This record gives sequence, structure tokens and C-alpha cells, in this order.
Amino acid sequence: MVFRQYIEQAAAHAGNRKDYQRVCAIIRNMEKSGWKERVLEIKQKLFSVYANRPVFRDELSKV
Repeated sequence: MVFRQYIEQAAAHAGNRKDYQRVCAIIRNMEKSGWKERVLEIKQKLFSVYANRPVFRDELSKV
């Protein structure tokens, strides 16, 4: 899926809160488009992959 790859790439390059907020905005837009199940999968994957980035996890929990 194109969105998933884009989100994963954006997350990999994110390095500060502003970048994390941009990634989360993409996820929110995806959720509004009706992809709630995919959004949950993506969030779970990002939580596990970026477990050592508490700021990113904070932003993800707001989605």
C-alpha cells in the first residue's frame, strides 16, 4: 500500500517533534478516509519500531 510505505519512510526520516506531527497528520488523514483498521496496524508497528522515541510515541498516542 502506497500510504503505508510513505508513512514508514517519513517516520524513518523524522527527527524532531515537528516531523513526528507531520507523520501523525498523514495518519489522521488516512483515518478520516476510512482506513481505520490499517491505521491501527500502522500505529502498532510504529510504536514497536520506534519504542525508544518517546516524543514520537506521544504524538502517535494523540492520533
